[in-house]
Amino acid sequence: KIATSADGMIATESGESQWITGDAARNHGHSLRANHDAILTGIGTVLADDPQLTCRLPGLQHRSPVRIVLDSHLQIPADCRLLADAATRPAWIITTDQAAEDKRHLLEQAGAQLIVAPSDEHSHVDVKACLHLLAEQGITRLLVEAGPAISSTFVHGGWVDALYWYRAPLVIGGSGKPAFSSHTDSLAALPRWQCIHRQSLGADSLSVYHPPQTKEA
Repeated sequence: KIATSADGMIATESGESQWITGDAARNHGHSLRANHDAILTGIGTVLADDPQLTCRLPGLQHRSPVRIVLDSHLQIPADCRLLADAATRPAWIITTDQAAEDKRHLLEQAGAQLIVAPSDEHSHVDVKACLHLLAEQGITRLLVEAGPAISSTFVHGGWVDALYWYRAPLVIGGSGKPAFSSHTDSLAALPRWQCIHRQSLGADSLSVYHPPQTKEA
C-alpha cells in the first residue's frame, strides 16, 4: 500500500509527508489494516514518522494487526509510539544476529517480540527469508506500508499479490521522494501490471493493481 502525489512522490524534498492524502483515503487504508494479519514497515519509516500502525476506525480498533518492523541493526527507539502499547497490540521486530544483545533485551522489556532472520549480502534482513519466518508464525496476509527501499524490494522480488495505490491531486515535482527506487533502465524488462479497480475517495483516488502472473479468482 502506498500513498503518493499524482506524480508518484511520497514526500517533499524535506521529508514532509503528513498528510498527502485526505481523510477518506486514510480511512480506506485503515480498513486495509483491519483485513490483514500483520502490517510491515521499515526502520526508516519508524524513525521518520513514529507511526502507531494501528487500525483506528471506530468499532474496528480490535482488528489492528500485528505490527512488524524490519530493523537490521536495532535502531528503533524503545520509547517509540509503536512500542507504547506493545503489551496489548503485538509488535514484532525482525533483526539480524549482528544486532547488539543489550538493545535486544531493552526492546523485549519494552514489550517487543524479537525475531532473528538471516542477513543478505548488505548485512540487512533477508526479506525472502523473513517471509518464510512470518509464514511459520501464521502470517499469511501481510500489508506492507514502507518506504522506497522495502517497497521496491517487494515489488521487484515478485512478492506482491496486490498493490493499493492512493493518489492525491498534488504535484510535488522532481525534488520529492519517489515511492520506488530505480530498478532497471530497460522498459522492456519491466512487467506491466493490470489495474483491476479504480475509485474516488474524496479528492483522492485509489487504483488497485495485480502483477501479470496473478489471476483473479
